[in-house]
Amino acid sequence: MNIQQIIKQHHLELLFQQGSFGIEKESQRVYVNGSIVTTPHPKAFGNRCFHPYIQTDFAESQLELVTPPMKKLEDTLRWLSAIHEVTLRTLPDNEFIFPFSMPAGLPPEDQIKVAQLDNSEDVAYREHLVQSYGKYKQMVSGIHYDVQIEPKFIDALFHAQNETQSAVDFTDDLNIARYIFDSQSANQQGGTGKTFNWSLIPENLKHKIILAGGISPDNIEQAIKQGCLGVDLNSGVETAAGVKDSEKVRSVFKTILLN
Repeated sequence: MNIQQIIKQHHLELLFQQGSFGIEKESQRVYVNGSIVTTPHPKAFGNRCFHPYIQTDFAESQLELVTPPMKKLEDTLRWLSAIHEVTLRTLPDNEFIFPFSMPAGLPPEDQIKVAQLDNSEDVAYREHLVQSYGKYKQMVSGIHYDVQIEPKFIDALFHAQNETQSAVDFTDDLNIARYIFDSQSANQQGGTGKTFNWSLIPENLKHKIILAGGISPDNIEQAIKQGCLGVDLNSGVETAAGVKDSEKVRSVFKTILLN
């Protein structure tokens, strides 16, 4: 399906530009000299589970300012500006919002505390990141752009094509580019280094699935035979967490090229 061609043929250009837009902006709390604070998330903001606009990302020091979805980009930016202003006014007098992605003054790793959220799985996930990559890599801040395509455009696009008969399947294919299928162990969802029952992989989604979880030289051939779009290599080609084994990597790629 050529979406661009359908848009032009059916004059959907204006409808294509409509939708809902949101922003999630991460920023470190810092002191006047640019060094990152080691204090907990300010109590003045209330419980993060219930605050719709002021959250934390990886660490207690890392704010995440979240706008509601808006129909106009200008309104989204106005919301972000307002949330930013409220946050600045609520912070302690000696704290500021750092304006750049890369932190300027990092404290010792043992003084960086991961976000203490109510959901234990959220905390466990952050602790897993610490074990895999260390704390410093997670302290980089960024911006998430949230875009929802206008439902009327999707409906118009669906009725203008003839490849997919189900509106639900059509919408899923349009909105979801890739699935990553991984294993779960206890409270850890993904990143376990273990395989799962590959017979559970749905046939109709294999063209969009990246297969993950314990893939190594011992099972790469069987993984390829599942017919998924690709495979994710991590712990199965490592000698230790984050340390790749060159021989295992060569072995896996040799098998991939032969298949």
